[in-house]
Amino acid sequence: MLNLEKSNDLRNYASDFSPNGVPTGKPSPFYVQGGKGARIQDIDGNTYLEYWCGAGPVILGHANSAVNAAVIKAIEAGNVQFSIPSSLEVELMAKLVKHIPCAEKGILSTAGTDALAFAARIARTYTGRPRLAKFEGGYQGWSDELSVSNAPDLSKAGNKEQPNTVADSAGANIDKNSQTLVLPYNDLATTEKILTKEKDAIACVIVEPMIHGNNLMPKEGFLEGLRELCSNLGILLVFDEIVTGFRHGLQGGQGAVNVIPDMGVFGKAMANGFIIAAVCGKNDVLSVVSPEGDVKTAATFAGNALSCSAALATIQVLETPGFYEHLFKLGNTLRDEVNKTAQQLGVKARCDGYGSVWCMYFSDQTPHDYRDIANYRANGGTEKDQAYRSHMLNNGIFLRPQLVNRAYINAAHSENDIQTTVDVITAFMKENKQLINN
Repeated sequence: MLNLEKSNDLRNYASDFSPNGVPTGKPSPFYVQGGKGARIQDIDGNTYLEYWCGAGPVILGHANSAVNAAVIKAIEAGNVQFSIPSSLEVELMAKLVKHIPCAEKGILSTAGTDALAFAARIARTYTGRPRLAKFEGGYQGWSDELSVSNAPDLSKAGNKEQPNTVADSAGANIDKNSQTLVLPYNDLATTEKILTKEKDAIACVIVEPMIHGNNLMPKEGFLEGLRELCSNLGILLVFDEIVTGFRHGLQGGQGAVNVIPDMGVFGKAMANGFIIAAVCGKNDVLSVVSPEGDVKTAATFAGNALSCSAALATIQVLETPGFYEHLFKLGNTLRDEVNKTAQQLGVKARCDGYGSVWCMYFSDQTPHDYRDIANYRANGGTEKDQAYRSHMLNNGIFLRPQLVNRAYINAAHSENDIQTTVDVITAFMKENKQLINN
């Protein structure tokens, strides 16, 4: 077992002045000390092969030298924070427009929640309609209007054909939540019925090209059908690409699925862990934003030189020929080897995902919507997942501490790291075959 004495002591100390000793609300078995490449170290000196990657942003590896050098250069030049337009942010936006299919114009922000809130405001102004729509199981930040039905209790979620809008948090403004319509993912026929009925009130539909919060992949034709439906109803289609953008290619998830939305919201892997987000879209849609239009956006730190420098340096590495081919090969190898071993062992387990993202489910069924995930958890999945994550941690591999077993590969992971990970997962399946198949 790991020695986490210092982390436990710090948690007890910190609990006097923050919720359970976690000022950010993101619990973990330990407190992190630092990281380099594909590994992190906790304050007790334990080193972990790490697949959480800062919740997805770290695509090049921790403390990447090219990104660090660009940020240090900005600091040494006295170029940190002015809240005044700079050539760096213009250069970055030009890069986004170059690579992202839907991007003709855009604005910078600081985080996914802010950018998604801006996108909602833009959509309402452009269409003149008040309501938003999103999909059950998707996470679109913590603003009241979009922080709904990410992981609702099925007793409150209503009928699958007409999901209830369930607030994700206590204290959320229910009046705002009632303005957000919840749709069933991967069910185009039901989505069409709901949107057609409410078409005159819906400003936009927000969806991840692949719902990473629960590792849900779109069924064939679903996103294409959603694109056509929104166009026919005069509803803007907004892709939440906070995760998929730049992790799934320079064109983001929209390039991977070949479906072009009216707007896309980007962040995370754009700057390898530095704080940044962007809203990009068609020229006429983004032209409603001030100072060209009447939509006000305010983010003091948006476009700051450190984040823009980090993003430009990150994108330069991502533009290297063969970068994504190598990264995706690592992901394909891990998924293929785990699935082959599970089949050989006769274990009900599967490793799903796309590109550099992978996720373990201890079931022989592929989940297609949030209800599948909820039923999996309610029927032993939670216990299996907890046992799996504990096994991985005690064998020096760090994954997300709770909920979904989603994991990220970065460019600093080696083929040996991938093989080590396959071996540790294989050991878990061998040792826990009865638990998994129960």
